Amino acid sequence: MVLLIDAINALRDFLDTGGQVLLVIGVLIFAMWLLILERFMYFFGGFKRYKKDVKSTWSNRAERNSWNAEQIRQAMISRAGMQLNNNLALINVMVALCPLLGLLGTVTGMIEVFDVMAITGTGSARSMASGVSKALSQQWPVWWVHFQGFSHQRSYNVVQNAKCNYLKTTWS
Repeated sequence: MVLLIDAINALRDFLDTGGQVLLVIGVLIFAMWLLILERFMYFFGGFKRYKKDVKSTWSNRAERNSWNAEQIRQAMISRAGMQLNNNLALINVMVALCPLLGLLGTVTGMIEVFDVMAITGTGSARSMASGVSKALSQQWPVWWVHFQGFSHQRSYNVVQNAKCNYLKTTWS
C-alpha cells in the first residue's frame, strides 16, 4: 500500500513539474496504448473467430468455382483485412501527435523562462531552471512513446500482411 501511495505521489510530482501539456500528453499516451492493446487482443483472439466464421461461410457455399464466386471470396478476404486495419489510422494519428505536443510543451516551458527573465531583468540560472525543467520534462516521454508507437506500427503491419497473405493462399 505504501508503494502505491509513493508511486502516485511521484507521478503527481512529475505531472506538476511538466505543467498542463504533460497531462494532455499522458491522456494521449493512455488512449493510444488502450487502442494498441485492443488491436493485439483482436489480432490474437477475435480475428481467429472472425476468420473461422468467414471460412465456414465460404465452405457452406454450394458454388465455389465461378468468376462470381472468386469475386465473393476476394471480397471476404478484403473485409478480413479491413477488420485487421480497424483503428490503425487513429493510432497513427496519435503517434504523429506526440512530437507536436512535445513541441508545445517546450514552447510553454520556454515562455516561462522568458517571463522570469522579463520579471527579474537578469539571466539568473537559478530563476530560469524551472522553465527549462518544464520544457525538457515534456520531451522525453513524448519521444519515448513516439518511437514505441512507431515500432508497433511497423511490427503490426508486417504481421497483418502476413496473416492476410496466409489467408489468401490457404483458402481454397
